[in-house]
Order: sequence, then structure tokens, then C-alpha cells
Amino acid sequence: MVILKCKQGAVVELREKRKDEQMNADRAKYLMELKRQNESLVELQETLRDITSFSKTQQTTITCLKDELSAVRLMAAETQLRQLNELKTLTGENKELKEVLTALIRQQQQPITDKNHHGMYFNISCLLVSVYMYVS
Repeated sequence: MVILKCKQGAVVELREKRKDEQMNADRAKYLMELKRQNESLVELQETLRDITSFSKTQQTTITCLKDELSAVRLMAAETQLRQLNELKTLTGENKELKEVLTALIRQQQQPITDKNHHGMYFNISCLLVSVYMYVS
């Protein structure tokens, strides 16, 4: 009977030991999965930071290109106005064109705020299309 109790105790100990080993193995798997997920999140965060930086660079580039386009349009309008001023006689159409170009130049020289910055390009484009139609 004593031997039986010893064997039963050894079996219980062995089961508990296996149970502890299984729990440790499960815990190790869980920790490895958490580590892998954490590494993925860090990588995702770095990628998002890169995308944000690239987006800001693109926005700056777009703003610069819009400003350059605006300056080129202003120079074109000023050149056309100078050419009209060089003419000795002004016809009715030329006078109207001169007024449109003068308005365009005044509009271009006004300070630009972020709120109406986009609208400025549209208005200039419309005026330049009008000018082109008069010249043609």
C-alpha cells in the first residue's frame, strides 16, 4: 500500500511537471507572438513616418510649382501689357485687353492667404484664357 501511494504521488508530480512545462511552452509561444507583433508595429510606424514626410515634401513642391506658375503667368501678362503699350493706336479690343491684363497684374500683386490661394490660380487661368481669346 505504501508503494502504491508513492507511485501515485510520483504520477501526480509527473503530471504537474508536464502541466508546468506545457504552460511554460505556451507562455513562450505567446511571448514570441507578442514580440513579432511589436516588431511589425514598429515597422509600420516607421513606414507611416516616411509616408508623412514624403507627403509634406510633395505638398511643399506643389505649392512651389503653383507659385512658379503664378509668376510665369504674371510675367506673361506684364509682357503682353508692355507690347500693347508700345502700339501707337489702341483699338477697342486692345483697350479692353489692356484693362484685363492690368486687372490680372493687380490681382497677382495682392497678398495671397492660404484660404484663397487656390482660387487665385483659377481666376488667373480664366483671365489668361480671356486674354488669349482676344489676342487670337
